[in-house]
Amino acid sequence: MNEPKKQIIAAIVTILALLLLTIVASAQSRAQHKPGIPDEMQAAKDAQLKRTLALAIDGARFARDRMNDPESFRVSLAWVTDEGAVCMEFRAKNGLGGYVQSRGVYTGDFYTNHGYGIQVWGKECLKDNKVSQNARKEAEERSKIPGNYDWLTTEQIQSIMDTRPGLNVTEKVKAALKADRDKE
Repeated sequence: MNEPKKQIIAAIVTILALLLLTIVASAQSRAQHKPGIPDEMQAAKDAQLKRTLALAIDGARFARDRMNDPESFRVSLAWVTDEGAVCMEFRAKNGLGGYVQSRGVYTGDFYTNHGYGIQVWGKECLKDNKVSQNARKEAEERSKIPGNYDWLTTEQIQSIMDTRPGLNVTEKVKAALKADRDKE
């Protein structure tokens, strides 16, 4: 083979080798950089989730400890709004020994579930959207009392929870309260 052909072949082989090295280096770089949420952001999200769950569990325990019969306290729904309110639906024995269904709101420094509490529950837990507006209207018609959300059904509350921002923590709260009962 003559000298110019050898040089052309050597140049082509060199270019192909460099191209191959570039492709391999790029693939390794992508493999090291995982797509998705950076570790710092994931850690922050995990920490926020832990704080949210802790707030919800604290709220349920706070409510339970104020019942006539704390052992009878059972949560049927619990969620934390994006604003940080823990909204709960629960049942417990009343002073006469009968079970009653009620709702409560816990914000870390405030808890209520009676009288004025129903209005607070409506304000904190039933943010306006089409589902909650329809549910509120039905509840007010059934109770004949404006602003009385006590007549909302569990199914209506579940549908409201499904349409509003926040975190459903029902199962985690139930598990924590069960663990508390099992300890005793």
